[in-house]
Amino acid sequence: MKRVLIGILIVIAAIGLAACEDKKEPEVTTVVIESGEVTPEPENLPALQNDEMYKEVIDEYKISLASYDLEDLDAEEKLLNEFGYVNPALIMHIARYQDTGAELTFDFYDIDKNEIDELIVGVSGAPAAIYSYDKSSKAPVKICFLETIERGSLNIYDNGIINSEGAGGAALHYYEFGRISSDGLGFESLEKIEEEYVDGNEVAEYRNAETGDKLDYNSMADVFDKYIPNSEIVGF
Repeated sequence: MKRVLIGILIVIAAIGLAACEDKKEPEVTTVVIESGEVTPEPENLPALQNDEMYKEVIDEYKISLASYDLEDLDAEEKLLNEFGYVNPALIMHIARYQDTGAELTFDFYDIDKNEIDELIVGVSGAPAAIYSYDKSSKAPVKICFLETIERGSLNIYDNGIINSEGAGGAALHYYEFGRISSDGLGFESLEKIEEEYVDGNEVAEYRNAETGDKLDYNSMADVFDKYIPNSEIVGF
């Protein structure tokens, strides 16, 4: 019986060698387990590239901008209903100002230094939406949106702080300071501040933008020294 088995194995090996001579197949490392079955060894797959991780988000932005109709009164509602990742304010702004050079831009930067680059979507390089990537669900996740494009800004600092600013008039300004949450999948707000100039627009008062309570800051320099000392805005 052993001789028969050996003979069969030799024939199989010979056939395999003949096939290899015609066409060389990629080498596959195999592991033989006790049952006698042969199973491929798991491949060491390369890490996903940024444009692969965020493809769904990028595609949604490109499609939504291409299909946006400035004359359609329901255009904003359609954006909300059809595109789950898109910041509607950003698309509407770019569509409105494309003729003057406004462009949709995509950049990548590891804001929270966890070795996963975030996707920063903006208008001509100015950030307006930030996304991270959830390795567990294998899907992008929204971190934060800039909701007022014309009268606001979203700034990313090299120490991981994300700062958004907006204006409610010449004498009223809003600031929020935050960062990406420790799990890398959300936004952690640290403080929302309302700055209002009184007494002929010469004295600034600072309040908690959520509660209205007065804050002890004397100027925005005090606030920036607290959250972003010796830090710089990341440029795109």
